[in-house]
Amino acid sequence: MAAAINRFDRQLTDLINGNNVTGVLGAPTEIVGGGLKIVLSLWTPFKALLEDNVDTFRDASSQDKEVILKALAPGNIGVLKSSNKVVGQTVDAAKAANSPVAGLVVDIAGRQRMLIQKMCKETLFIALGFNVASFLASLKGTSSLFRSSHSGVSLGAPWAGVPELTAMCTIQVMCDVTYAWQVFKPSVDQILGGDSDADSQRIASQETPTIAITSNPLFAAQVAAVKLFVKDDGSCKPLASIDSSQWSFLLNNVGKQRFLGQQVTQLFMQIANGVDVQDSKVALSVNIATTTELLRSLIEGSRVNEIPPPPTQAITDKMMLVYEVWRELRAELQAAVDLGKTDSLTVAQVARQSRKTLVAISLATDSYEEAALQSTPSLPSHVINMAGRQRMLFQKISKEASMIAYGEDVAGNWVALNSSRDMFTEAHWVLLLGKLADSKRPAIIRTTDVCVIQQMKLVADTYGKLEQAALQTASGNVAAIEDLIKLSPVAFSAMNTAVGFYTSGSASCGALDISFAEWTAVIREIGHLRMLSQKASTEFLLVAFAKYSGNGNSTTADRIALNATITGMHLSLKKLKFGAGVDKIPAAPTQGMVDYVFAVDGMSSSFIQALEADDGSAVASASQTMLVATEKLMTMYMEAAEKSDPTVPGNRMDMASRQLALAETMVKEALLLRLGFDTSRGEKLDLAIASFAASQRHLQYGGNGVAEVIRQRQDLLYQSYLVDQLWI
Repeated sequence: MAAAINRFDRQLTDLINGNNVTGVLGAPTEIVGGGLKIVLSLWTPFKALLEDNVDTFRDASSQDKEVILKALAPGNIGVLKSSNKVVGQTVDAAKAANSPVAGLVVDIAGRQRMLIQKMCKETLFIALGFNVASFLASLKGTSSLFRSSHSGVSLGAPWAGVPELTAMCTIQVMCDVTYAWQVFKPSVDQILGGDSDADSQRIASQETPTIAITSNPLFAAQVAAVKLFVKDDGSCKPLASIDSSQWSFLLNNVGKQRFLGQQVTQLFMQIANGVDVQDSKVALSVNIATTTELLRSLIEGSRVNEIPPPPTQAITDKMMLVYEVWRELRAELQAAVDLGKTDSLTVAQVARQSRKTLVAISLATDSYEEAALQSTPSLPSHVINMAGRQRMLFQKISKEASMIAYGEDVAGNWVALNSSRDMFTEAHWVLLLGKLADSKRPAIIRTTDVCVIQQMKLVADTYGKLEQAALQTASGNVAAIEDLIKLSPVAFSAMNTAVGFYTSGSASCGALDISFAEWTAVIREIGHLRMLSQKASTEFLLVAFAKYSGNGNSTTADRIALNATITGMHLSLKKLKFGAGVDKIPAAPTQGMVDYVFAVDGMSSSFIQALEADDGSAVASASQTMLVATEKLMTMYMEAAEKSDPTVPGNRMDMASRQLALAETMVKEALLLRLGFDTSRGEKLDLAIASFAASQRHLQYGGNGVAEVIRQRQDLLYQSYLVDQLWI
């Protein structure tokens, strides 16, 4: 305490007389000087009271303690009030002198230091049982004033001359103040929450040591903040302190603001279109609050939630712009909730503000991505940003369709809707297929994790449904907005899970439930790929044979057919790698299957390179490799299907689809023999012919694991008859 008394003495003297060494100016006006003298006159007897009793108070009798406390309480209040008055006079003097220092803000921020000490003092008086009711009321007021002042210097109060806090380094330190206050405040709340004065006194006695400990970091953080409120030169360097997990969180959640901004606009459009009005109003109110809260936490930071404040002034400025345009949009949306304003002028204004908000938050998110890329190059910042943007596009598509249904800028919103659809589809496949690096961004590695692929298949399926509902809505079916309402949370959940996978770099999933229709579809697709691999070889050889025979017209036609088959192989492998809901083809159920499909994809690439290089020997070899690979893939899926659902007719489907491949193989082997690429003297051709004939018998009459076709299936019997006629 002696040190504190000496510090107060020294600073008061400096304020009155000035101090060139410490840079403290003397009283700038007579009014301030007079106020400081009043402080001195009150401080002198109060100081004496402290010094006279500091060594004896602990051992004094209860009666003597009460006498001392009765003298201390008013003396302390007198010094405090007169000091506060001088601060106000100094602020007025600074304003009159056109000082560049934000006097009022510095005053409020500086006062916070005093309020911290005042809360400690009030706690001690309560703990000692002195005038408990009065000091409880005082503690409640002090705590409330500290809280509101803390919020005020951050959010600003333009009407009172308090600007919004926009300086990056000051925001960083104020984040520390917030955290320290969150640690300190529970003790105060417990004291104020006592059931009676006696209970509050008991709690204060228990919490006094905690108050003493937690007040120190709070006071230190506030002191640092005051210095920056006086002068923030932007010299802090918080970038280096942000780790990979924090960057991931920032990219994910700053990007999530894009989604939230579009979501609230879509809720507004539901109200405007008269769909699910009451529930939409409730949801809109909740989401307005949620969006504001998350945005403020991203601007101010949160040590409790491990959210760093913006790490550069440029990002800070962009986030402040986001908040500015969001407040404008929020005002329009709130009017819809409170006043039911959904007229055409309001809808047009909401549409404009929604676009402005999206542009602002997209620019901020891109800035975070650039900063993360520079700070932590190993983090897939671009992937996290792109995946996060997909969530927003679900809502943007719904919003644009709803605006078309309302009649708001129909032509413009159709353009925007189609652009959003294209953007979603392009990004979806970039995330799955990967992308080479360019001058602006690093490469995106293709997705090969089974759980991520399964999740992205769910995303694609959900998107397909939402897209159809959006198109129906935009085409005049307002009732389809109900489908958008149902699908939106499902779509968000699916994509949000995928974003989490891409953000963390790891994924988990349970066993995939594959239906009968999906098993049959994927087995059929593998058979189709097997056939295409042989068909491509056949068409390649037909091109070669046409050249050999001098038939130029045939060469062109066969080349066109070959290119179409190559395209078909690409599409078939794409479906097998990632699933295709429209064709009922599931994503691969195990990592082993995923790995092998990608291995087949690699073999296919080598095969296609040989086809395009006109290398007959390489084509013959690669064609056989593809045939063996697709056979193995078929076996893997058939075994999995039989284990999952024994009713799946895997053997029959395999045998039937193999017939198509064998038909192509026979032509291929004949051409290889004719062109001199076959050294087996026709043995492979003979084997293909024999295999085709045997399988044809088995398919009709049974054998080799396939049952005989029953009489009731006249359709199958007739098809077998047609094949027999052509075969003969």
